[in-house]
Amino acid sequence: MKAIHKYKNAAKRGDKEALRRISQSFGYQNTIHDNPKMIALLKRAGIELETVEPITKEYHADTKTLAL
Repeated sequence: MKAIHKYKNAAKRGDKEALRRISQSFGYQNTIHDNPKMIALLKRAGIELETVEPITKEYHADTKTLAL
């Protein structure tokens, strides 16, 4: 409960780290299912997780790959 009082003002500003610390103080544990970009990266590498539903839309990065 100490995290709520400590990070209350930062959470109001939308600080993601403060929100993560508050949720962690309540017992929430972050998993790979919370990060869709990581799941897309694993799929591009050929690694598919059994517990994740298939992504219907292909993920494309905002940046371009340099060709040398």
